[in-house]
Order: sequence, then structure tokens, then C-alpha cells
Amino acid sequence: MDKPEILNLYKQMLLLREFELAAQVACRSGETPGFLHLYIGQEATAVGICAHLSKKDWVTSTHRGHGHALAKGMDPKILMAELYGKQDGCCGGRGGTMHLYDREVGLFGTNGLVGGGDSICSWSWLGSTAQEDTPSRCSIFWRWCSQSCRFS
Repeated sequence: MDKPEILNLYKQMLLLREFELAAQVACRSGETPGFLHLYIGQEATAVGICAHLSKKDWVTSTHRGHGHALAKGMDPKILMAELYGKQDGCCGGRGGTMHLYDREVGLFGTNGLVGGGDSICSWSWLGSTAQEDTPSRCSIFWRWCSQSCRFS
């Protein structure tokens, strides 16, 4: 990697961190409804994975999906609007912090289940293999998910 690429990845990680800190302040002050699962400290994972994906590639995520949404290319204003429950959010303000979706950037959904995205990811790939140009699928989950019966 050359220096401009490395700086771009660093800027993306910084964006994720600043977004999460702003979301934390909004949640603690009672400005946003519901619960908040932060992605602080995990920015390099989302940015590193999504740097190798195109917009047509799909990602599924878990309850800590803000970082994945931003790293995949979701507009921070649209994501923050979703956290505030605003109609301008990616799901019209109905998804909140754990149920994000943005087909335009390839975010096929986040959900409240730690390993919920892997089945969605697998079945969506199987359902589209007949297409000529099948995009890649990436399910991002936490290590506790790997101890479930799906992987045992």
C-alpha cells in the first residue's frame, strides 16, 4: 500500500471513531431513542474488511453495525438520522441502532442477533448464484458466534 491509501484508511477509521463518540453523547443525553451498542475500538476491522469490497458486494452485520455501515459507504448524516429516529434515516427512522439497511452501498442489514447475519448472507448468496455477476457476500460477526451450533 502506498501512503495515500494508508492515509485514506486512517481517515475512514477516524470518521468511525468520531461518529461513535457523537452517537454516545447523543444517547447519554437522551436525544436518541432506544439502546446503543458502540463500535469504539473496532474501527480497523470494518475499514480493513470493507477496503477489499466493492459497492456491489454485500455485507451483513450484528448489533454493532455502525462501523460496518460507514466503512461500506453509508453517509454519516443518513446513519445519524436513523439513530435519531428521523425519516431521513436509512430505514426511515424505524431501524434504530441495530437494524440498518442500505442497498445502495451494499449493506444487506444489521440485526440484534450476534450471529444473525451469517444465515442471511449465506442464503442471499445461494439465491443469487444463478446471476451472471454474483457479488461477494461478507458476514461480519463476533467470536462468540463461532461457538454456536452452526460452526460446531
